[in-house]
Amino acid sequence: MIAVLLAVTAMYSIQGCIYGLSDRTLPHLLNRKESSLGASEVLAIVHLPAALKVFFAPLVDYGAQNIPGGYKNLMIALQGLLVAALLFLVPLLPEAVQLGGRPGAEQLRWPLFGVALLNAVGDLILDAFALRQVPANLQHLPAVCQVIGIFVGMTVAKSGLFLLMKLEVFSLEGLLAGFVGFMAAIAMLAVLAVALAGKANRNLEAVHFRDVVQGFWIFTTHRPNMAHWLLYQFFMPAATGLCIC
Repeated sequence: MIAVLLAVTAMYSIQGCIYGLSDRTLPHLLNRKESSLGASEVLAIVHLPAALKVFFAPLVDYGAQNIPGGYKNLMIALQGLLVAALLFLVPLLPEAVQLGGRPGAEQLRWPLFGVALLNAVGDLILDAFALRQVPANLQHLPAVCQVIGIFVGMTVAKSGLFLLMKLEVFSLEGLLAGFVGFMAAIAMLAVLAVALAGKANRNLEAVHFRDVVQGFWIFTTHRPNMAHWLLYQFFMPAATGLCIC
């Protein structure tokens, strides 16, 4: 159970890193520290998958209940794609930073969007998987791990990166590429934790999509950890401002 909760924290820290990079760090660097909003406007779309991911939940449940291994195998497959997307992003960063401004942001927009989309769907799968691994009296823990992960990820992607830039220990291009590579390593460790510690949901039965949508509605309106889940939903927008330092 602890390994699964650590995986939840790790995956949501990646979401926080994506937010931090697209919301502040990359626009700041691409705009050459000027007041122009060109890069920020281009990268704003990166926030969309996390904001709308709840609408993917019925599709995730339908897929998990119709493939062998359920949520576990689906999560491993999606996070494998996430690692590949992050590694694809690494060589694009130095060129985009050198290009700067709106052109540099446009070069990163869709690769970053792909990373954000895979991360959002993967988080949905991991949420559902974690709730099936945690005892009923501890159902609040996954939501708490989500909040911690988001806060840590955003803080590192904003304050942590800027601190390293000021220290000038690494080159700017190398620092960004290394940071995204580190995110890929975290994703791989999270997948490994789930693969080794989590139990596959063998009791899932194939169902029709309509039944999945109905079950999703019932689960959402009667969520066992609803209070903590709502805390995360309200904390997410606030964290965007709190982590700027």
